[in-house]
Amino acid sequence: MPFFLRYYPGIVTSDSYSQIEQTIGILPLKDHHPITHTAIIGIFVNLGLKLSGNINTGIALYSIFSMLTMATFAAFVLKYLRKKKVPAFVQLITLLFYMFYPVNGMYSITMWKDILFSGIMPLFIIQNIELIFNTDEFLAKKRNMVGYVLISIFTMILRHNGLYVVVLSLPFIFIVLRKHWKKLLIMFMSILVIYEAYNVVVFKILKVEKGAVGEMLSVPMQQIVRTVKNNYNDIDEETIEKLKKQLGLNDKFVIGHIGRFTFAKNHEFLLDVFKKISDIRNDAVLLLVGDGELNQTIHNSVKTKGLENRVVFAGQVSNPELYYRLANVIVVPSVFEGLSLATIESQIAGVPVVVSDAIPEEAIISNGVVRLSLQSPNWVSTILSMANKIVVLNENSKDYDIYYAVKKLEDWYEDKVKECQMFQ
Repeated sequence: MPFFLRYYPGIVTSDSYSQIEQTIGILPLKDHHPITHTAIIGIFVNLGLKLSGNINTGIALYSIFSMLTMATFAAFVLKYLRKKKVPAFVQLITLLFYMFYPVNGMYSITMWKDILFSGIMPLFIIQNIELIFNTDEFLAKKRNMVGYVLISIFTMILRHNGLYVVVLSLPFIFIVLRKHWKKLLIMFMSILVIYEAYNVVVFKILKVEKGAVGEMLSVPMQQIVRTVKNNYNDIDEETIEKLKKQLGLNDKFVIGHIGRFTFAKNHEFLLDVFKKISDIRNDAVLLLVGDGELNQTIHNSVKTKGLENRVVFAGQVSNPELYYRLANVIVVPSVFEGLSLATIESQIAGVPVVVSDAIPEEAIISNGVVRLSLQSPNWVSTILSMANKIVVLNENSKDYDIYYAVKKLEDWYEDKVKECQMFQ
């Protein structure tokens, strides 16, 4: 609960953006993320919209559901340890781990498929332990067999690679317990048949599209490579000037936005704000870097507002660190957001940022950020006043330095090695 109150309405991941947009009809349903988890998100997001008209209410309801679910999973594990008469101190350590390890608290309010999956996995493991070591007793009760089937199916549908966890486990269990092959065959075939039927029915009813395999690897690989390869301090002014000339930004007052063209990024709001700024400054240009599902919609909106000559579409780029440096000010008016790499990277690039209050405080690592409510009338004046402000990074900025992070990790391992040597 303290984490929920601190991070209300909860923590939204990059994966969740797409899932939320699918549930409210902005994007078509895809199975790139498990459709079961997307459907769960949809239940709470749409309920929140009905209750308050605000997505954040739905996110808060999901966070409460996630906290209660994870607490239930934890209670099940603790009950099992007690049932097996595990030493009391082990039970106590396990309880304290669940209660006070901060990652557990953070994860319990995070809208991410991995969280529920991590909760169901201990149940799947416990079921297999009981099946292998108490085979006769386990298989004597139909409720145990039904429970095993249900837990296995949930393990498979809450995360795509859960399928491999279950399917690869079954042959080994079958071999070890081959004397009970008839009942095992019934259980295992039930799992596979129900799983396949579930997918066929759900996909057909909801018209779910298959996600591209490349989607799984493209973004993380790009981010890792870019982080390792590029350093903002290594970008020379000549490169920046060439890019400005290429995009027609010389002698322009550039307002930048870098991010996917999705509902969450709130491009319509940005265009409305920029329209007012363009009426004040004749040299104002809006630089949009990115691509996405709403690309055509945003292009149409630009034409409708008569901004064709004032908006530059740079498209999706492999080196966004260059494009931050083209702007006088970056604007991030997100409806909902996770950590917001754009906000952090803007500051590191020395460019001031005006963001919505959906951007968490953890993303503020300098004096160059102003957070505003989307209902605030001060967006135009704030953007104009923040332009070209000298950005000074604070102490928290080092947490986002890859070299500092690596050094910190190295020191930690060295300390652990020394501790081990002391006990030898």
